Amino acid sequence: HAHAQSLAAQVDAQAGAHLLAFENEQRTLNDWRAKHAHFAQLSEHHGVWREQFVQRFRSQKDIQAKQAAAAEIAVNLKNAQAQLAAQSTAADAARAAKSQADQQLLQLQTTQSELLGTLDMKALREQCKQAEHQLDTTRKLGDLATSQREIAKERGTLRATRIELAANLAKAEPEIARLQQLQAQLTSQSADKQLLLEQEQVIRSLAEHRDSLKPGEACPLCGSNEHPAIAQYRALDTSATQNALRELKATLQQTEQQLLQSTSDLSGMQASGKQYAARHLQLVADAQKYQQSWDDLRAALPSQQAIGSDDWQSPQTLESAQVHAEQGASVLQQQLRAAEDVEQHLNAARNQQTELLAQLQSTRESQMQLAQAAENLTVRQQDNQAALESVLSHLDEIESQLLAAIREAGFSHNEPLPDDVAAWLGEREAARVEWSRAQERLQALDRELVVQREECVRVAQQL
Repeated sequence: HAHAQSLAAQVDAQAGAHLLAFENEQRTLNDWRAKHAHFAQLSEHHGVWREQFVQRFRSQKDIQAKQAAAAEIAVNLKNAQAQLAAQSTAADAARAAKSQADQQLLQLQTTQSELLGTLDMKALREQCKQAEHQLDTTRKLGDLATSQREIAKERGTLRATRIELAANLAKAEPEIARLQQLQAQLTSQSADKQLLLEQEQVIRSLAEHRDSLKPGEACPLCGSNEHPAIAQYRALDTSATQNALRELKATLQQTEQQLLQSTSDLSGMQASGKQYAARHLQLVADAQKYQQSWDDLRAALPSQQAIGSDDWQSPQTLESAQVHAEQGASVLQQQLRAAEDVEQHLNAARNQQTELLAQLQSTRESQMQLAQAAENLTVRQQDNQAALESVLSHLDEIESQLLAAIREAGFSHNEPLPDDVAAWLGEREAARVEWSRAQERLQALDRELVVQREECVRVAQQL
């Protein structure tokens, strides 16, 4: 019985301890609830706060975008203003360059007028062309004069040569006749001397027959019994005849050579005579042709540079005319070169003036466009600043409302809005869960306390 009572007492003590623990836990939870009573409304506030934080985040993003846009607009406006200033400087430089080009063009036009006088470039070129033609004509006349003087000189030489040739021909013909007659005589004498030599040689060749002849005997050749000329034939010498024949042949050969040379010389002189006659006719024709060319060329010269028909014989006259033509052509060429140089500079100046005018117009247009762009950027800057101030005001309103709601709900009485919204909302969610769990635990404790009290009563009744 005592043991049972001891066990019952232990059970009662344990039941009382459990009841005390439950009551202590209930007291602790109630104290925590009392301290964190504002957690009770977290389930209602959490969604509202999240939406308000989202609106705040959107406003902050909008502000950042507008601030970035403001910075970009400020940079662009600064660049546009710098470009506008540079373009204004460029426009001033273009106007100055245009003014300088206008002055240069005016100076060149004045210089050209002084160079041309009453002429224009076409007329000046025509005068220069005429002067060059006159110079070319005088040079051609000089060449023709040289040719004509050479022809005249050659005709004079040829005339003297023909006279000398005629004299030589007059001498050559009788000389040839004399040589021909001498040749005939020498030929006849040589033939006679040759016949005599042959006869003497025949007589000489019969020496053996003569030696065999005896007085009173008949000659085997002629049959005569008398031989009176044997002594004479034995004394006959052919060498004298041979020498005489040799001299005649030498003289004949020399005469024939002289005749051949004289005949050849005569033929040469006759051929030369024909050539000289033909050359004479050619020179006469050339002289007439050159004289016609001379007359045609000198007729093309102006009256102040008139040259006579026979002035080709006077080199001094032609030299003076050529010097005069060269001086005139040189002056006109220098004038033309100077005028062409000025004209070239004029064309360049006109082109530069056109380019500078286009550049000035382009610069003005760019200046207007840049000014318009700067004005547009200024308007955008003002509009963006107004929108930024509106969003900042809206953000202040959102944050004030959100801070007031949070403080009204019992949170952050003296703290600003959190930077880490997700962490802060997470903490509030954890608090809500903790409150919910505390509520559930208190409800469970109420049930467990009822049961435990009943258990304590039951155990106490058993003691």
